[in-house]
Amino acid sequence: MFVYRITHKESRTTYIGSTSNFKKRWGQHLYELRRGSHYNDRLQKAWNKHGEESFEWSVLEFCITGGRLAAREQWWLDKFRASAEVYNCGMVAKHPTRGLKVSEEWRLQNAKRKAQPYPAFRNIYTGEIIPAGVNLSKLCRDRGLDVANMHRIRHGVKISYKGWKLASGKRKNLRITSYPMFQNEETGEIIPAGENLRRMCLEKGLRRSHMSQVKDGKRRMHSGWVLA
Repeated sequence: MFVYRITHKESRTTYIGSTSNFKKRWGQHLYELRRGSHYNDRLQKAWNKHGEESFEWSVLEFCITGGRLAAREQWWLDKFRASAEVYNCGMVAKHPTRGLKVSEEWRLQNAKRKAQPYPAFRNIYTGEIIPAGVNLSKLCRDRGLDVANMHRIRHGVKISYKGWKLASGKRKNLRITSYPMFQNEETGEIIPAGENLRRMCLEKGLRRSHMSQVKDGKRRMHSGWVLA
C-alpha cells in the first residue's frame, strides 16, 4: 500500500494519491495524461503545457495495512496543501472527485471515449452476427467480452477474439471450411460431415492444418483419423 505524488519539477506543484500497486497506477495516470483524458483538469492542463519530461513520480509512504491508507493519504494531502500548491481538486482523500468541476471539453472527450461506435461482428464458431452499434463498451459488458480485445478487432490490429471477427471479412479469411465424414481407424469412431472444420478440430484437439490435408487427400491420416 503506497501514498504517492506526481510533481512538477520546476514549480513543485504536487498531485497526491494512494494505491496498492504504484507501478500499475502510474501506468494508468500516464495513459490518461498522454491521451489528454485525465479526470483532473488541473493536472492535465499542466501536463499539456509543460510536457511529460517536466514531471516526476515518487512514493511518499509505504503502509503495511490498507486500513490506514486513506488516513495517511489525507495527512499528506493536508500537509502539501498547507505548504505548497497541489493539483488535487477534492478536499477529502476518500472522495477525490467530490465537488470537482471538470471542463466541458473533458466531458465531451470522456463521453466519446466510452461510447465508441463499432462495426458488425461475426462469430466463426457459431455463425452468430452482432449488428453494428454505437457503444462497444456496453456490448462487451453485456456479453462478457474484453473491451480491449474487441477494440483491437475493430481497428484491424487483432484478427479474432473468442471466435469474433469483423463480419465484413471474406469467407476464406474467416477460415470457415466444410469437411466430409472422418473415421478413426484405431477406435472406429466416426465424425459426421460438418460445416466448420476449425471448430471441429478445436473440440477434438486436432491440428486443423493436418485434418485439412486429410480432407484434401494430401495426407492419409492424422491421429488415427482418415476419410470415411
